[in-house]
Amino acid sequence: MKHILPATAIVAGLGALSFFSACSGAVTGPDVVANGPSVPVPVPWGSQPTTWPPPPPTPRPSTGGGGGAATPTPSPEPTPTPTPGPLVTDLAVASGNTYEVCVAQQAGDCAKVYVDADWIATFGTGSTVVRIRTFDSDAGGTATQFLQFTLTRTATVLVFFNSTLTTPDETLTCDSSVPGWANTASWSTTGLGTLTAERPGDPGTSRGYSSRSRAFAAGATVTLGPNTIPNCGTFTPGMYSVVIQE
Repeated sequence: MKHILPATAIVAGLGALSFFSACSGAVTGPDVVANGPSVPVPVPWGSQPTTWPPPPPTPRPSTGGGGGAATPTPSPEPTPTPTPGPLVTDLAVASGNTYEVCVAQQAGDCAKVYVDADWIATFGTGSTVVRIRTFDSDAGGTATQFLQFTLTRTATVLVFFNSTLTTPDETLTCDSSVPGWANTASWSTTGLGTLTAERPGDPGTSRGYSSRSRAFAAGATVTLGPNTIPNCGTFTPGMYSVVIQE
């Protein structure tokens, strides 16, 4: 004998099944076979992966929290201070002699006024100035552009002219202390340093120098004339010396 459920009982059963599915929040995942027919594996609602098995989680960088220490950020390397290049370049001498560039108060040969004579310099211009050691034998040169050089930085050029010779017996002095080319408005007579020179083995003999100065811009070519000082009588003056101050 067949039992027929009323329609209301069937509807109630379907509603209960829908209610159970909604409350459990589960959908079916991949089938698992275990010695029998495939069985659906429930997967939590909203977390089902797009691929199976799901990829491993991506590690996040440490922020210093938890048990791991934060990786320190390396400090940038300090920018080294560039070393200035030479102040004097492109040195040219009409006589063909090789002049030398020194720091004014350096020891050894740089303490001498000239390359070819043993006159020892005493400067009153400080110890960090640059000096061009000339040749004393060039004192009689006559070339209009006798000495030329270029300044790589702004500087003041001082030229010391040997206008006086003092010996144990007498003092000889030129009527003019500087050549004509340096006795112009372009060359200043104020704010100058001093220079004296003595010769070893000749006590009491010294040279006195008169000076002129002029400021030049960076990149300027400096041109100095001959050493000729007029009206020196029996005195033959020594070659001039050049000092440069930044």
